[in-house]
Amino acid sequence: MSRIADVAEMVADYLNAAGSGIYSMDFEAVRRYAPFERMEDTTLRVLVVPATVTSPNITREKSEYSIGVYVIVMKRLEDTIDYDLPAYVDPLIELTEEIEGQLTRVKLDDGTTTAQCVNVSRDQVYNIEHMTALRQFTSAMTFTFKVMA
Repeated sequence: MSRIADVAEMVADYLNAAGSGIYSMDFEAVRRYAPFERMEDTTLRVLVVPATVTSPNITREKSEYSIGVYVIVMKRLEDTIDYDLPAYVDPLIELTEEIEGQLTRVKLDDGTTTAQCVNVSRDQVYNIEHMTALRQFTSAMTFTFKVMA
């Protein structure tokens, strides 16, 4: 598997290993490549998507890679729900904050690759267009990991 796929898989495994009780909502994180879609059911989805790779520091002895991974929380709201009500959206935002808290500064190691989370970014708390046009909550966070090779 490629280095970026390894890191994305480690992120999904780490989120799943935390198990119930850590997060306010149950989910199974899944590594995917095509993250944005209109959902037909109301199942909560947490997708882990390989995003970017840069290698800013390369020497004869080692290479340092910066690998970006998207973690995307998605849930289609039922047609009868007013998506503007905080009671339906606030728990999903809380879940994104819990995931961010779990991954911030975490060091992942699968025996072959070691990845340290060094940055988290989120351009918007949720995608407004998805909420209004698709009646779907979508929140994407970018986690940047430093990997030495």
